[in-house]
Amino acid sequence: MRSRIVVGVSPSLAGLQALRYAVKVARERGGTVDAVRVWLFRPLWRDTTATFERRVHLAEAELLIPHAFDAAMGGPPTGVKIEPVVLEGLTVQSLVEHAGDDADLLVVGGDRRGSHLLGSGPVTRYSVRHARCPIVVVPPPALAQRQPVDALLRELDREIR
Repeated sequence: MRSRIVVGVSPSLAGLQALRYAVKVARERGGTVDAVRVWLFRPLWRDTTATFERRVHLAEAELLIPHAFDAAMGGPPTGVKIEPVVLEGLTVQSLVEHAGDDADLLVVGGDRRGSHLLGSGPVTRYSVRHARCPIVVVPPPALAQRQPVDALLRELDREIR
């Protein structure tokens, strides 16, 4: 039986790192990757433009999955089966529900504040607390964990003076 690795798809640096990690694990285990993009549309009013805008949001969510693979690894990976999954709902709940009991691993991207549960974002906190399968929180690349560019520029300015 093939391993099923579920990964939340996000264009953030941590999200792209999580995507790379999920593909790596799926390769090692001979499994598949459920690349899950969750979206939510809450119109302020209901009319024909809201219906059109909802379709636009759905199309953006569908297009983000291949775009994330392009950004993370230059295109779809070879040797690993990718199942694109687009769900409408709250990210925190939908991702955990999709993984369910039968996923072998749920992979989410952490934030630049580190992997401390209290300092992490809502998706990470909810996933860690409610996932019914093993979960890995992948930090962003080391460069993204450094000080923001503005802080670096201020520090450089102080050194020059």
